Amino acid sequence: MKKKTKKIHSLRFNVWLYFILLLIFTFALLWLFQTVLLSTFYQAVKTNTASKIASQAVSEFSKETYQVDLTLLALDNSACITIYDTSGTEAFSVDTQSGMCHIHSETADFDRLIKQVERSENHNYSETIQHGEFERESLIYIEKIIDASSDVVYVFVETTLTPTESITDIIRLQVLIISAILLVISSTLAFAIADKLAMPIVRLTKSAEKLGQHRNAVVFEQDEYLEVQKLAKTLTYASSEISQTSTLQRDLIANVSHDLRTPLTMIKAYAEMLRDISGENPEKRSEHLGIIIDETDRLAALVQDMLDLSKLESGGQKLNYSTFDITELLDGIVERYTGFCEEKGYKLVYIPDKCAEVRCDEVKIQQVIYNLINNAVNYCGEDKTVTIKQTNSFNTIKIEVSDNGKGIEKDNLHLVFDKYYRAEKTKREVVGTGLGLSIVQAVLKKHGFPFGVVSEVGKGSTFWFKIILPEPLSPDINPKE
Repeated sequence: MKKKTKKIHSLRFNVWLYFILLLIFTFALLWLFQTVLLSTFYQAVKTNTASKIASQAVSEFSKETYQVDLTLLALDNSACITIYDTSGTEAFSVDTQSGMCHIHSETADFDRLIKQVERSENHNYSETIQHGEFERESLIYIEKIIDASSDVVYVFVETTLTPTESITDIIRLQVLIISAILLVISSTLAFAIADKLAMPIVRLTKSAEKLGQHRNAVVFEQDEYLEVQKLAKTLTYASSEISQTSTLQRDLIANVSHDLRTPLTMIKAYAEMLRDISGENPEKRSEHLGIIIDETDRLAALVQDMLDLSKLESGGQKLNYSTFDITELLDGIVERYTGFCEEKGYKLVYIPDKCAEVRCDEVKIQQVIYNLINNAVNYCGEDKTVTIKQTNSFNTIKIEVSDNGKGIEKDNLHLVFDKYYRAEKTKREVVGTGLGLSIVQAVLKKHGFPFGVVSEVGKGSTFWFKIILPEPLSPDINPKE
């Protein structure tokens, strides 16, 4: 079964449509209450008024001046009032309609009305009647009330109902005229508002199209609306980052291509030499095979680092937490570098602190320390000195790896951990693959450990990270202040 495609409309159309739908809904409510339900509401209001008159009439009936008070009450509300006691005796009556009301006519059937009240759960009853020569329509309201003297009385209240048909016709015509005028005005206004709201989005879209076509940094135009301003700033920042990423990606391809090409060229060259020259010479053959093996290892290490970095950044590699002594780990790493330093003429200065247990991924933290040392070896100064320092504090273990090299310019400090970044004009030893600091960043971020670099041009750099302890160190382990 073919899936139905949802129709998409522009922002202008949607805003205009919602505005018009709101207007139509408003007109529908106006039409419903002003025309269709007008008679119902009118009668409900008159019934409620008659109920209040009846209650007030009983309240006034207990006073000595009740005749005057009830007469004024009837006149104020253009109502006729009659009060009967349970014996059927008329206790009070006032006629404000000169004998034209039903309850003061000879045709009034009080017994029927009282029976209706007795059947009612609320002890009240109302009905509309047409009476008299001109068929006047009136509302009669009867209520059974216990007065202040605990006597039961029946209060009859009659009020004239004004015909609502003519009023309804007038209101209906007015609503039609007003609706037509407002529909034209609102439609125009809604389109203008929709256009004003959509225009900033249209401008941002055009700028975004430029970004997609050219991959260059684009400044998105801000508008008077706060939301559009925030979106423009975000898109401008994203544009800058995309442009920078595009540039750095080209650099990465060039750098990785170079790193891959160099060992491949060496492997090919020595393989050809092995085939053509040194095949019969055991010493030369062994030397050339050793170089091929070294270059193959270097190539494999580069590919492995790229895979590890990709897994770390994509979240595909999980951490295996364990508890171990960080000082013992550092001791082992420094010991492994002894042979390399003696052969290449490097000096490794190690400043340990007291033993302390940490909980993290031992293999990954070991990889971090190796990469920092390799980076220091590659960029250390002429004295070829690399310093490793451990500092215990209350709730962290700080590891620092320093070199005395050329240092890093302040503007480039934020780039050193980027996998696209490579320091210029630096001769590198055959240590590491060029992706070490990127792996350091990925591992430490995955652990949630803080890290950074402090550098001064001409004096060298210090890379550091802190291992957050699950529990604070005891006072006897902490270093003396």
